[in-house]
Amino acid sequence: MSAEQIDAYLKAKVEYDDAKSEIEKIASALVDIARVLRQKPLRFIFSNTSGGLPMEASMSSDSVSADANAWPDPPKIMKALDRLHSAHRAYGAAWHGIDERLRSGLQRPPTEVVP
Repeated sequence: MSAEQIDAYLKAKVEYDDAKSEIEKIASALVDIARVLRQKPLRFIFSNTSGGLPMEASMSSDSVSADANAWPDPPKIMKALDRLHSAHRAYGAAWHGIDERLRSGLQRPPTEVVP
């Protein structure tokens, strides 16, 4: 039974790590866009969306654009957060399902959900 418990723990840890990585990517995208908006708002544009801006916003050599279709909108962020919370719960449950004597060498799940 302990091999099954450790296997379940390892699978839960991989799922948690993947979900955490997804949140970190979303956070990085938000930070990157926020930085550009603060530093040079007149040189930023979202592509693949309606609305027009002056040509210098998109055609200058220092213009920055982001694909609106790839932008992490609130539903996408909430889906990723839900996945992270679920993975965190499963990771904790798998950890507690392992006999304390067998936990040596295994990484304890973090107490903080968000990286």
